[in-house]
Amino acid sequence: MRTPLYPSPDRIRKNYHNPVFAGLKSMLESMDLASIRDFLEHRVNLRDYSVDLREITENAERLTFLALGAERDDAADLALQAVAKLMEYSKWDYFMEGGRIPIGVMRAQNANLAVSLVLCYLGGRLPSETRREWIRGLAGKGIELCHESLRCMRFPDQVEGWSFDPESAYLERHPDHRAWNLRQFPRLFQANNLRAVTTNGLMTGTLTYLGEFGRSDDTDRWLEQARHSFSTLGHLYAPDGSYDEGVSYSGYTSIQMADLIRHFESLDGDDCLDCVNWRGNADFLLRMGAPTNDNPARIITFSDGPTAPPPAVSMWLADRFRDPGMQWYALNRTVPAEPRALLFFDPSLPAIAPAASPYLLRTPFDWIVAGGGHEPEDLVCAMRSGPPSNHEHADRNSLFLKCWGELLLPDPAPVPYSHLDPSWPLRLTGAHNAILIDGRGHQYVDGHDGTNASEAHASLLDVSEEGGRMQWTSDATQAYQLVMPDVDSVIRTVLVDSRFPLVVVADKVRKVSIPSAIEARFMASNEDGKAAIETGVRTFRIVRPSARLEAFAFSDDPFTISKENLPVAENKARAFPLVAVTTSASCNPRLVTLLLPVKAGQVAPVVEWRSDGHGSMSFAVRSGRDGLAFTVDLSGRLPVICPQAWEDGVEAAERGRTDRDNL
Repeated sequence: MRTPLYPSPDRIRKNYHNPVFAGLKSMLESMDLASIRDFLEHRVNLRDYSVDLREITENAERLTFLALGAERDDAADLALQAVAKLMEYSKWDYFMEGGRIPIGVMRAQNANLAVSLVLCYLGGRLPSETRREWIRGLAGKGIELCHESLRCMRFPDQVEGWSFDPESAYLERHPDHRAWNLRQFPRLFQANNLRAVTTNGLMTGTLTYLGEFGRSDDTDRWLEQARHSFSTLGHLYAPDGSYDEGVSYSGYTSIQMADLIRHFESLDGDDCLDCVNWRGNADFLLRMGAPTNDNPARIITFSDGPTAPPPAVSMWLADRFRDPGMQWYALNRTVPAEPRALLFFDPSLPAIAPAASPYLLRTPFDWIVAGGGHEPEDLVCAMRSGPPSNHEHADRNSLFLKCWGELLLPDPAPVPYSHLDPSWPLRLTGAHNAILIDGRGHQYVDGHDGTNASEAHASLLDVSEEGGRMQWTSDATQAYQLVMPDVDSVIRTVLVDSRFPLVVVADKVRKVSIPSAIEARFMASNEDGKAAIETGVRTFRIVRPSARLEAFAFSDDPFTISKENLPVAENKARAFPLVAVTTSASCNPRLVTLLLPVKAGQVAPVVEWRSDGHGSMSFAVRSGRDGLAFTVDLSGRLPVICPQAWEDGVEAAERGRTDRDNL
């Protein structure tokens, strides 16, 4: 039985020379084949199932695409040499079940994919018996490991306990990981990206074995496990296609789904595409984008992944749906192409940019994004509300803001995976544009189980959109009560006008009996050393080369504004300095912050305001001939922001005073 795993090599050859893949072509052709050969022949540690094995599998794949695209025999020979080296390993992963059964958790999946790819395209260069020997090795070293790990995820009550393989060099590389508790891993992996890649590794390897040896009890067993696991993977996505591990992990999961869908369709003849709302997922990826002048693939990072996915998935979907919008996203809002994109790109499909208009995204898990469009100059403001998820941060009610081609309020990324890393605090509330209460953030994991979901929840209470203005309120009380029982409520209301542009942030905290100071934090993006922070009595400014954020703070209680640094590694502290707006202690602390993105070279808006002293404030914001007026009422449990007619707002504000605290 022979089932085609991948498209014709002719497609790879044609795409390889397409200008779309010029960067990928240059990367592949700059590979140092002599160094790779020296590594394979002299420097591989056959106990290193983590780093060395991964390097071999990655090189095997890249060399295969180089061999096909550039028609180079030396690359083909080296790809086969890489697989031969893989066959010298006793197994392809560094985890065990019950201390005796090897399982595929981190490396076996991709080893299966690499070996299957090489054999699909280059296996004809091998003697028949060598090819069959390698496929038998694939079965024992990779397929069985993936089957066993999926069995553990499927039947976690039968798991004795996962551990690191003592034969592996993994703990020699990472001695601090001896403290990791793997007890919950089988349950944690039931519903995240690692289950998807394990299923793909099992299915792809099984089809390779079937193609050579035909059906057997083993292949029936492997296919049954792959079918069951595949049936669960669609639930990783919300009904609208969004994905709660974030944009990067959505892409990683989706490339596995692309393989699985093609494999099952080829094997069974059934259309499997409807297992996920792919059009909705494409919309999710687009609206979670935050392109800047220096990075068109920048995203809203409510997760560990810092950039948009590679283009392979979007190219595959664009081809399947014949969708020019998906094609545009693949060509304009993704990171540089990975080799597998050569399998899916159809150059005959045009690319059409999305409409240039404001949008509001609210996911079923209460992430919310207000955008003015999809170009670098457009404003994008987002808030992380909602329940916990894998790869999350302690970031309930945190903001993200970019405008005029600059990242103005970042969500720090990438961040460490190990709780022993000195920059682990980048995962905590204090490293987000969120609220601290007496210097403390909300509940988060301690890291001993990895970066799995916390217990912290927030929820959107109200979302509205009218006349280009978008507003929402989010309640993060539960998240803070888990560590501070005296907290009665933690509420943040946000108003966004993407065309002015203006963001209004109203924070209201209530304590039961113990007065507390609240601190609103605002991070700056200084990874390139081009950001500056300036502070005044009531104002602060975050300056980037193409834009700056002019901010004004208001409260009926005394407050201070200061520049701070995070308690992390020095390079990370420099990369993400911050402004802290801190109120005096109260059982009812309240704070309003106006955030005004201003293009470089333009004059800052003027803010006029008045307070009644009891939690109600009126504002009028002028910028040239344009103006906005609104009131903020902090007297109740929920902050309420009400836009006003311009004339009424100006009159109310002018009865107060004009803020001109020049920096």
